[in-house]
Amino acid sequence: VPEDSEQIVGDPQVLKRVAKIVSSHLAEGEARLKAEQACFLPCTDDSIPVNGEIPGVKGGCVATGHNCWGILNGPSSGAAMSELVVDGQATIVDLTRFSPARFVGRKRKLRWRIVLLISLGAPKTHQAEHKCKRFRVAFPGPSVNE
Repeated sequence: VPEDSEQIVGDPQVLKRVAKIVSSHLAEGEARLKAEQACFLPCTDDSIPVNGEIPGVKGGCVATGHNCWGILNGPSSGAAMSELVVDGQATIVDLTRFSPARFVGRKRKLRWRIVLLISLGAPKTHQAEHKCKRFRVAFPGPSVNE
């Protein structure tokens, strides 16, 4: 995954194909695209976010994998993670289900879903998913592109 989201460029042919699916106006060429953008959304194979202490990394914590729900779940994840870091445990929510430990010794992967945003100009913006790019995650350790 690139450091800068500006490095993520959508495939023009895919953008055209998705645009036609999203809006009949785009298929017929009636509307002019104002902007195109591609970005990554972190998601897990089990669709459950990863929030908690990283096994084998003392003091290392992670909060990711919210998929498109990050904007809604981010505040509660942030509150739980701040409790975990400051107090040693989260009381706002039980993080057991979200533990990164569920990935240790298993063939589960973190995926980065590529999302193409097609802007027709204010106020219409359409979002369409293109494909998933998979990354193997080793705890502890960096992601490995597959």
